[in-house]
Amino acid sequence: MSKRFQTLGTADLAQRIFRVEVLDNLLKPSNFPAFLTTYANWAFDAKERTEDGFNDYVYIGPDEAPAGSSAFLFGPPTAGSARTKFDVIESYPWVPVLTSLAATAKIHVDGYIADYFWSYTLKSYRGPTKVKTTETWSAQRHTISVPSTILQGQPFGIQYYQNSFSLPETLHTSYGAWTLGTKDTADHPSWGDVSVSFSLAATSLTDWPTTHIISDRQEQAQGGWLRKTVEAYAPGT
Repeated sequence: MSKRFQTLGTADLAQRIFRVEVLDNLLKPSNFPAFLTTYANWAFDAKERTEDGFNDYVYIGPDEAPAGSSAFLFGPPTAGSARTKFDVIESYPWVPVLTSLAATAKIHVDGYIADYFWSYTLKSYRGPTKVKTTETWSAQRHTISVPSTILQGQPFGIQYYQNSFSLPETLHTSYGAWTLGTKDTADHPSWGDVSVSFSLAATSLTDWPTTHIISDRQEQAQGGWLRKTVEAYAPGT
């Protein structure tokens, strides 16, 4: 039997697509592969399959072949093992982390609270970031879901009697509840004796995770689907 055998794409065993070329006079309806069917063994590539460590293949389609021959492409029936590479992107904006927040009353000489002094600290970073790209090939479309925990900050804003205060989107733990009043030892000349309470609920993530998925997509490649997941590593890791 005349047959050619070659590997396409990456050298990673779990990622490879196999091409089998067979003379047409050796093909019969009984051994012609069916599209997207998984084979534990197929007559024309059993030997190579054993040598290369695969157990099951899925037929993913034909390929061009010389006159008088037919070519068949086979790949893993499920996603292959991940192939990874590391790199550095020049700039990535990490959501700031609010690490402290306090309000201190400003007492007027007449005894009322004129306003509040706000103090807070932020951990922020925008600069070179290490990233990891993971590529996984599959004969079938990958299932890509939104991560259960998202790196998403929340803004904070409050309007109180004497003034207002706001912060941009941050990651943070919970703060409060706090009460901002107008009276210390005397009523406020405009507002009298009133107050407003506020609290700040914690975000789903309160600090930068060790890794964070910034991109997860798939595209058709080599008769199947190639998924590329990009993870960013937290500053300092």
